[in-house]
Parts: sequence; structure tokens; C-alpha cells
Amino acid sequence: MKSVLETCLSEGHYLMLTDCDVKTLMNNRKLETVLRNKNRFISSDKPFKLNLGTQEIECNPNFRLFLHTVSEPIQISEVLAAYTVVINYNLVRNDVEEELLDRFLVLAKPRIDVEKFGLLQV
Repeated sequence: MKSVLETCLSEGHYLMLTDCDVKTLMNNRKLETVLRNKNRFISSDKPFKLNLGTQEIECNPNFRLFLHTVSEPIQISEVLAAYTVVINYNLVRNDVEEELLDRFLVLAKPRIDVEKFGLLQV
């Protein structure tokens, strides 16, 4: 049975791995091989073969790998950072509160507009 990684590689799907341990990520042979061949995915127009462990997988160049971690950027090893694009995205409590308030207002706006129109009619 094919693993999720192998299926995504061969079919060109996106794969998101969450809660990655950045200290041990490069110890996984399959992921290390995929990361080290990132330029082939970016520059290739046609499928190509990649050796993952003992298997040879035909890779679709549309495949993309997203890694999510709660680690600080400083904790990401230089080797891993060399093969990835690191995006630091932080939210503080005020940002979350503002986002939730905006969502509430979008949902409540039709009701508020009806009430406002009703009050203006009186």
C-alpha cells in the first residue's frame, strides 16, 4: 500500500505536515530526499523519477510540501532552512479578538441593518 507521501508525489497533490519536529525532520530519509530535490519540482515540466528509500517513485512536478511547526524560526536548523522557505506567522490575543469581532459583524450585519431600517421608519 502506498503511503500518503508517495501518493501525493505521484499524483501532484499538496501535502501539509503539521506539528513537525524541526530538530528531527531531516532524519526522515523520505522527507529529506523530497526536500533536497525541491528544485526539480519547481523547474520541471514533466514527471521525473525519485528514489525514496528502496522504491522509485514517478513524481508529478505539481507536488508541493508544506511543513507546519510551532517552533521559533531560530530553532530551525540551517540544513532544513536551506531547502525551505520559512514564514514566521504569529498571532497575539488582540489580533484574534479583532478577527473574531470582524467575523461576528459580517454575520450580524444583515440583522443590524434590518433593525436600523426599522428604527429609521418610526
